[in-house]
Parts: sequence; C-alpha cells; structure tokens
Amino acid sequence: MNAGKGPKEQMKLKLRMRKLKESIVREATTREAQMHDREERLALAAALRALEDVAAESGDDGAGASAARAILSERLRHVDRRMAQARLERTRGAFDSSSSEDGDDRAEAPDGDGPHAASPLEGASDASARMLSDAYWADIGGEPAPGSTEAGSLPAPALSDPEAIASLHARGFLCVDRFLPEPLAAGALARMRAVAEHGWPPVFAFAYDESWALVRGVWDAAETLLGGPAVLEPSFAGFHLNYAKAMRKEKYVGTNFALPHRDYTYSDSVFSDGTPKILSVW
Repeated sequence: MNAGKGPKEQMKLKLRMRKLKESIVREATTREAQMHDREERLALAAALRALEDVAAESGDDGAGASAARAILSERLRHVDRRMAQARLERTRGAFDSSSSEDGDDRAEAPDGDGPHAASPLEGASDASARMLSDAYWADIGGEPAPGSTEAGSLPAPALSDPEAIASLHARGFLCVDRFLPEPLAAGALARMRAVAEHGWPPVFAFAYDESWALVRGVWDAAETLLGGPAVLEPSFAGFHLNYAKAMRKEKYVGTNFALPHRDYTYSDSVFSDGTPKILSVW
C-alpha cells in the first residue's frame, strides 16, 4: 500500500494513522462516559420524581424520604456539573485538534482548493457582522422552494411491519426507498450545494429550515422503529461528495467516511434485552 512513497511520506502516513487511532479511542471513551452520565441522570431524576409523588399522595414527608431526596438531589447536581464540564472540554478539544492536526494539510493543499481552501471568514473581519446576519444566509440560499419545508413523510408501511423491525434488530440497519417527499429532499440538497459553493462546510445547511424539515419528516418513523418516544441526540453531519476531486485524490471539505460505522459501542446502543435505543438516520 506504500508503493511509490518515499520514507518521509511513509513516516507522515504512520504518524497520521497513529493520531487517528488515538483520536478514535479518545472519542469512544468520552462518548461512553457521556452516555453513562445521561443514563444516570435519567435514573436519578426518575427516582426523585417518584419520591415526590409518594410524598404528595400520602401527605407525609418523613425524615427518611426527605433525606433520600437530599442525597439524590446532590448526586444529580454532581452529574450535571460533570456533564457541563465534559461539554466544555469537548468544545475546547475540537478547536485544539483542528489547529494542531491540520497544519500539514493546510501547507500541502493547492491554492484555492482542498480542505483548507480560503474560508469566507479569512481576511473578512470587516464583513463579519454581515456573515452573522440572517440576510447573509438568505442571500446564499435564496427563497425556499415550494414544499421544501413541509415535514410530512410518505407512508411507509414497512416500518411498522414486525419482520422489518426484527430485521433492523438482527442486522443493525434498514433501508427504505423514497421515504421522504421529493421536494423535501431536493430542498435540503439545494441548501447544501449553496453553502458548499460559497466556501462553507456542507454541515452549514443546518442553518436552514429545509434540513430540519428532514429531521421532522423522519421523526415518527424513528419512534416506530425504536418502539417509543425518542429524543434528538445533537450529532449532525453534512457530506457533499465530489467525484472529480476524489478521483484525483484531492482533499476537500464534505467527504464521507470510507467504511460504515457508528459512533457508539454496542452496550451504548442497545438496552439490556438487545433492542436498539439509538437510531442513526442517513
């Protein structure tokens, strides 16, 4: 796999692979800890509500129940502080890693191209206020296309079929063809293309209602597949593939991962009976 590469290139490749492995292990460890904190918080909050309900129904707030609530409340505050600290450290780590690991790529990328092509923010301090305005993003995206922000999904009987759900549980994935109305999908794609053409990462398409309409459009299906009410886990990504650049082996913002994967361990993704508790939608 290293044919044609000199010692310097091979060493750089090894260093990048080691960094990638370390970042994956670090991210997996962090996500597992965060998942455990979220589960503990839910359990503590449920226990507190149960104690309060019992006290309200009986009209008797005994010393034992009061002490139990105080202990649970204190523990809950500890978990909240830990979760807040983890969010802060993750944000700092994202900025640190982007500034320290991208240096080589930035130097090697051709002028005006590659993953470190000039950002709209570079050298544009005088226009920063405009970039933070609604008008700037409205100019990029234009007017919404008819039907592009209506979240109604197409009927998908297969999603309520026990065999389909059993297949999801056994195989870990389920494909549904043409699940969303075409105007809805086309509107989100148009927004992604627009932000990419203006030099922004494709994930900035989430600045527009069309992307969130996609989320609303699959919500009922997600709850059907998970078997109950769901909450939105705030992990969003946007990919805008460029076949020509990929064939030239050029780097660019918006490329996808080479292999299918999920960002959680098996134990974090399923309940104790093996049924899924997390659903990624692509």
